Amino acid sequence: MVSQTQLRRALADAVHKTGWAQQSDRIAQVVFLVGDAPPHTDYRDEPDTNVTAVEAKRKGMIVNAIQCGDIQGTKQFWQEIAQNGGGRYFAIPQDSGVAVIATPYDEKLSALSNQLGGTYLAYGAQGEQVILMSRQDAAEKKIASAAPMAAQADRALNKSINSMSYEGDLLQSIENGTVKLEALKPEELPEDLRRLTPAERKQEVEKRQANRQQIRAEITRLSKDRAEFIKKERAKSGARNSFDSVVAEALKTQLAAKGFK
Repeated sequence: MVSQTQLRRALADAVHKTGWAQQSDRIAQVVFLVGDAPPHTDYRDEPDTNVTAVEAKRKGMIVNAIQCGDIQGTKQFWQEIAQNGGGRYFAIPQDSGVAVIATPYDEKLSALSNQLGGTYLAYGAQGEQVILMSRQDAAEKKIASAAPMAAQADRALNKSINSMSYEGDLLQSIENGTVKLEALKPEELPEDLRRLTPAERKQEVEKRQANRQQIRAEITRLSKDRAEFIKKERAKSGARNSFDSVVAEALKTQLAAKGFK
């Protein structure tokens, strides 16, 4: 949550300096601005929140506004930000944090996430391949050892639907149409593909792509079951107005509107 003095700058930085991927019909860019008071209007050197929200919407982004607490005079400002950003306005209690709900699906999804990471296939200059593989292995190990199981389950779904999950991944590049297998030089291929004939190479890549698709399908299936489990648990506890519940509600609606299932 940002303060009044940070609010205007925070939204501007989120829209202009976050390093968003290039606009695509396979990518959704969604911003959540969270705060408990109206933005200051007397900082002329800081971008106006509504102007920034309009710019974001023009870029194809969605800006949602989440108001924490009920400070008088706040609601109108936050509603305007959401309206100008093409997003939704939510009001939650001041102390409404993230209600983490453990599910029977978390551990399996975490394991599937690791399996998905194991399908990574670096390509390019040989020196770059070593660096990319090392970086990928380090990232997977760090997440597996440090992130809570629920976060790992969330990450599994994100990795399965994100067409830009990995840097320098051969299977992803072929799937996205940014590279053709037959156009690569042998030295640009992973070592285990280098020694195959072109026909064998094509067959092996297709086999690995099919395996990745199978893992993704299982992640999608289990994630739907997990989402339903969490929904029922929240209904039991009455935790319908927590930060994570309103974020989940907004994402479900807005991603569906953009064609994400």
